[in-house]
Amino acid sequence: MTNPSSFDLSPGTAAQGLALNAGKGRAVVLGEAALLGAQLNRDGSKVGMNYNPGNRQLALNLLHWLAGE
Repeated sequence: MTNPSSFDLSPGTAAQGLALNAGKGRAVVLGEAALLGAQLNRDGSKVGMNYNPGNRQLALNLLHWLAGE
């Protein structure tokens, strides 16, 4: 088993998601589901696609890639 303290978890090296070919298909794994949501916190502050419009484009890009377009 690998010692977790041996991993470099600095922001420049930590992936938030990955996309890969899996057999005859494709898969996307994200570390944070809120990237693809459009939510409001109880205090009214925006989260996900409401906060960062780049997340909306990311969702579209992922769907196009998964569809093989």
